Amino acid sequence: MERFLIVLISAATERVSLRALALLLALCCSLMSVVPVVAQQREIAGEKSEKVDAILLLDSSGSMLVNDPQRLRDEGARLFAQFLKSGDSLAIIDFADEAKVVRPLTPYDPEQLDEVTRLISSIRTEGQFTDLLQGIEKASAILNEAGRSDAKPVVVLLSDGKMEPSPRSGTASARTQIMLEEVLPEMKSRGRRVYTLAFSKDADKELLQQIASGTDAVQWFTESADQVHESYAQLFLAVKKPQVIPLSDKGFSIDENVAEATFYINRDGENEVKVQHPSGQVFTSSDHPKNIKWFNSPRFEVITIEKPDVGLWRIGGVSPDDGFATILTNLKLVTDWGPPIDAGSTEVLQARMYESQKPVSLPEMTGMIKYAYQITPTDKISEPVVRDFLGDDGRQGDKIESDGIFSHSVTIDEPGEYVLRIIAKAPTFERQLQIPFRVKAPLITLTAEERAGGAGQSYKEAAHKEAAHGEAGHHTDSQANAHGKGEENKGHGAVSAEHADGEHGEAKKPDEKGLSSGNEDTAFVIELGDEAKSLKNVSVELSAVDESRKKLVIPLEKAGESGRFFEASASKLSHDGRWDLRATLSAEGRGKTSVHQSSRVLSFKRISSGRAPQEVQVVEVKKEEEAVGFPVLGLFLMMILIAGGGGAGFVLVKRSSAASSIAVKENPIPQEILSAIQDLEERSAQTEVDLNDPSFDEEPQAAA
Repeated sequence: MERFLIVLISAATERVSLRALALLLALCCSLMSVVPVVAQQREIAGEKSEKVDAILLLDSSGSMLVNDPQRLRDEGARLFAQFLKSGDSLAIIDFADEAKVVRPLTPYDPEQLDEVTRLISSIRTEGQFTDLLQGIEKASAILNEAGRSDAKPVVVLLSDGKMEPSPRSGTASARTQIMLEEVLPEMKSRGRRVYTLAFSKDADKELLQQIASGTDAVQWFTESADQVHESYAQLFLAVKKPQVIPLSDKGFSIDENVAEATFYINRDGENEVKVQHPSGQVFTSSDHPKNIKWFNSPRFEVITIEKPDVGLWRIGGVSPDDGFATILTNLKLVTDWGPPIDAGSTEVLQARMYESQKPVSLPEMTGMIKYAYQITPTDKISEPVVRDFLGDDGRQGDKIESDGIFSHSVTIDEPGEYVLRIIAKAPTFERQLQIPFRVKAPLITLTAEERAGGAGQSYKEAAHKEAAHGEAGHHTDSQANAHGKGEENKGHGAVSAEHADGEHGEAKKPDEKGLSSGNEDTAFVIELGDEAKSLKNVSVELSAVDESRKKLVIPLEKAGESGRFFEASASKLSHDGRWDLRATLSAEGRGKTSVHQSSRVLSFKRISSGRAPQEVQVVEVKKEEEAVGFPVLGLFLMMILIAGGGGAGFVLVKRSSAASSIAVKENPIPQEILSAIQDLEERSAQTEVDLNDPSFDEEPQAAA
């Protein structure tokens, strides 16, 4: 294509006839029209600013005296403040019957830590009520007044109770509705996230989860007061996404790009924490140089080293799982992962290195870096659900080969809370990110339920029974599923493909090719997720495509009174055979935005028992709905046009009395860069890439 354009330009400079030039232009346009559109790999932008406008929103109701009599939560709040840096802003609000500003949103300086600690300790826990809406509205108002356009706005909400407002403010249900349907959507539209920390078993975990998910944030649960600081530490990783160095028995390397290192260490027992300098010198909390700041607490320690020396450092007296180190550096690992994802959807995880605000894109440099990742549930004890290496080879989710962006496609089936760990390892440095995130239940799901000969309780009857029991039963099931317990939602009557038996029917497991089967008594069940409650003008469609690419639009019936369930019978399929079914939701979101989402394709083979099928509307499948394959015809036409264009250009140039040439100025790579690359390659050949994390000691198999 590029050579053809050069021929075109050359021909124009030789004063070819207008007719010939017009033919060449037409040929060029035709060629461009048949070139298939290639999916673009999204660029990972570096953080425009690492500054945050943080608001600590602390529950000061009287129940805190019972759940945390020693005020251990104060240490956790202090820890969060201790992680903040110059350039951040911090506000503190306490709320109970009403919300009070303890510290306005003003610039934070590490030297203010003692003052912030005093303010947190001064909050009196004597409120009679817990009005979550009061606190969130006050935080939003502060951000309206003092929030900065170049800082990330975040609210950290800690509560041990439920929505229990003063009677003069309104009922709990009314206040909750205003918060979920008005205040939180407005905050989300402004990019403000409310991270929640459910403290004690008395906290309304479900409501705090709804608050967090309503702003694309994450929730933590802490059952006892002596674990609050651990949740605050993980919360900091989600808010600031700092560069992390994993603690390891082998030590960790500090490279010349690191300006400051901060170590967070959980105390376990009476072992004294020690820091070993690359020279072998050992420092303790009572004996260390001036460039080391050391904070002691009965449950954790924070050690900050300004301008640390280059080399291998070690932390003694702790295990590798007891903490992490964050660093300030110009050489950063960057990813755009973070917002919630839908269970069962396939997302592309991307990462790359940045030098200040510029991406590191030299192939010779990126070839020296090895990227790995793992994803682990945080709401249950589990091994990593997936781990693998990121690649820049145009495969497994990577769109463009050798562009410096390393990628891998990721699918997580179970809703819940997770943490992503990405490690970038090179011969001379190591970087790591730890990002908590949430996998939410899909907005719309489609399952198949088989009923033997029509016997047994129908799905509609089960849904009516579910509605009669009220929404409380549903909340319990949703919460169980969100925490990965995998229990069947028997109250709804829907049976997932993973379950062989059900109370109201039987859903057969798909075969190795993902194909389920059943007769005309099979019911296709559609369920809308909790987030659909906030949508307006909701419409649901169920379509089925057979092997000849004919499409049926199958009529649906509502099941139950909640408006969340729909069903259709397989008897409405026009014939036996294989069908690909998909449910689609269309609705109106906040601000009259359009919302469209489809379920995963359900592949189903109907084997009729002999009854005549019902007539349904038949619609031809549109071309854009057909499976996208390799553009053979387009490629063939493109090759013909390229050959024709090249021949025409050759004739035109041959006829010219003097061949024209286009001079291209050469820009040789500076010798110092070539020398640096050669030096890096030599060191790489002598250095074994060790990802430090035991999970990555051996190259894992690709995720299933």
